[in-house]
Amino acid sequence: MADSESPPEADSSEEIEPALDSDLPETKEGVDDEVHKEEPDEAQEEPPEPLLLQSSFQEAVGAAFVGTRIDNVNLGEARKNVATRVLHPEVLQEMSDTYVRRDRNGDDKASEVERILRQKKFVVIAGDEGTGRFITAVNAVVAAQLHPVQILLDPDDIERSLITKTGQGHLIDLGELEEEAVTRLSKVLRDYVARIRAATSGLVIIATPQECRLLDPDDDAVVSIIGPCVESVFRSHLACATSRWYADQYAAYPKLKDALQGATTREATRLASLARKRVDNKDCTSEETIDEVLAEFLERANADVRNLFGTTSTDQSEYHRALVLAASALEGSRPAAVFSATAQLVEALELEKYPGRGSFGPGSSKLLASIDAELVDGVVRFRRTDYALQILDYAWGDHVYLRKHLDPWIISLGATNESDHVGSALLRLAESHAVPNLIVDAVTSWAREYASRALAVQLLDNAALSTEIGRSIRQSLYQWSIMSSTPEDIQVTVAEVCGGNLGSFFPGVALTRLRHLADRDSLRVKGTVCAALVALGKDDSLREMILGEVVDWTNSTLERQTTGALAFATLAKERVEERYAFIPLPPADQDLLDMLAQGWRATLRNAQTTAGASILAMEWMEASVQRQASSEIVTRIFATACRSSYDIGIIIPLARRWIRDSHEPSVMSREILYEELLARIEELRPGLWNRSCRNAFDEM
Repeated sequence: MADSESPPEADSSEEIEPALDSDLPETKEGVDDEVHKEEPDEAQEEPPEPLLLQSSFQEAVGAAFVGTRIDNVNLGEARKNVATRVLHPEVLQEMSDTYVRRDRNGDDKASEVERILRQKKFVVIAGDEGTGRFITAVNAVVAAQLHPVQILLDPDDIERSLITKTGQGHLIDLGELEEEAVTRLSKVLRDYVARIRAATSGLVIIATPQECRLLDPDDDAVVSIIGPCVESVFRSHLACATSRWYADQYAAYPKLKDALQGATTREATRLASLARKRVDNKDCTSEETIDEVLAEFLERANADVRNLFGTTSTDQSEYHRALVLAASALEGSRPAAVFSATAQLVEALELEKYPGRGSFGPGSSKLLASIDAELVDGVVRFRRTDYALQILDYAWGDHVYLRKHLDPWIISLGATNESDHVGSALLRLAESHAVPNLIVDAVTSWAREYASRALAVQLLDNAALSTEIGRSIRQSLYQWSIMSSTPEDIQVTVAEVCGGNLGSFFPGVALTRLRHLADRDSLRVKGTVCAALVALGKDDSLREMILGEVVDWTNSTLERQTTGALAFATLAKERVEERYAFIPLPPADQDLLDMLAQGWRATLRNAQTTAGASILAMEWMEASVQRQASSEIVTRIFATACRSSYDIGIIIPLARRWIRDSHEPSVMSREILYEELLARIEELRPGLWNRSCRNAFDEM
């Protein structure tokens, strides 16, 4: 072959052995000869099993994703969808129906935002949190006949995150970024807006006044908002959920304005939710019913809860308080778990044990009845709906000084109980009291044990998508992914979360964190990262993005190269029904084929993956002759992967070995596919492949 990289001569009885090539980044095996001199004689050692085939890697891939997703979280459907920015038509309709266009001064800033977006394709909505910036942005995008899609920018690569798609209204919330990232965005903003206009799409940026100053957009692109009147927000949400007549009855009630004095828009929507629960009552609009709703809204916990924690303490009352907290944290669990949790709390708070040090006194039914609970199908349930969350909310809010005991106590329950109510309760507490560290502490504790890691994944997945604390949790995920000192169990948990709903809704955020985890030398972490990518790859719309990320890894740092090769091989073997998911259907985009070729090239050349990847490559070839994939696509991919004589020295012997070792009947002749592959290599690489090269291989 007329190439300096040509493989060395080989005995005719052996497959050709490819020579080292410097075209790709050097892997761990490409070391100096002097290093080899110091190593033991390889003939006396067992050759190490390739990483791709090691059982520990396969177990890491197979064992990932033990948690469930978005279950048992007390969020309304609309709020959950807004929190995750999954804006389906019904959600967009609800956001339109509940939107209050005029602010509390009577100004129609909504029309101004819509006008600027239509004219300039770009607008900045500046205002404090809670002023309705997001709902204003969404309605403006819809009014411009675009589909709203939120972009969460990658702090490692701002420019790469700035996507443009025709017909989409891209939303960016600067609150998701650190100040330094906002400053970097300001430097590329003009170019991005130009691309937005060229793509016939739109861009709405949500910012606080301080963030707006950092961004420094043109003044005529900025609309400052102060938010609507809370009474109007309450009325619109209640009318949307019930009827205009029902909302009018509440709006006309004299005490409503006093109840909403100083309330935020979010609190107004909570009041509407409380009123909605009474709509089926016969006397739903009576003064007595409305007073009860307002009392529940203002007090956050009813009088019984206040009395339970406010009366003079006795040994008996202290035990009942511990019992009601335990039942609240573990509602839906068996009595033994509830009473065990009660004993733990009694010990943590150094209370007197009641009654008779746990040996005598009332039975469990009577004790549960004393806290308005009962056994239903063998598990503990309160007689009142949502009572458990009211109790926990009140205890954590009114007894702040006890949190140093209550926090570790409730976290410990998650590690020892199967009830997922603990995770839901923790998320509610973290959101209500703005304490994301409660989630971080729980995940740090639960991730250590396999039995509770599923709960850690579920909690972290839900919290990362929370409207109230999601931003902080996503930042914690980022910090865990970049710090080499992060415990392996936490790294695995982060990878699992990235392969769940977080990755589905915000793939750019998930891939950033997986990219940093790919640098870890733990085979367990690598396996879970690969499993996360496979899980995301089940979504057709994400496959090309994931493939591009993985191929980029194969040209990065040593550890990331290996993870990229492992990930590519793991993706390559994924099947959808009767076909391989990552073999494109014809006609295929050339850029996609180039990415697949580069992925195969790197994976076949990496010493850690070459053995397993060779088997997978043969499986792709076999799929094409069995008509489960296009032979044209498969041969184009592998021919494109032959960028040097080194690559040819890998792929041609591999194809010959496949023909030699395959004995199953095939729809298409394997020799025909082989000839097609050779013809494509000669067409693409005439300087590397010619008739003399073909003769050299045929003589082996």
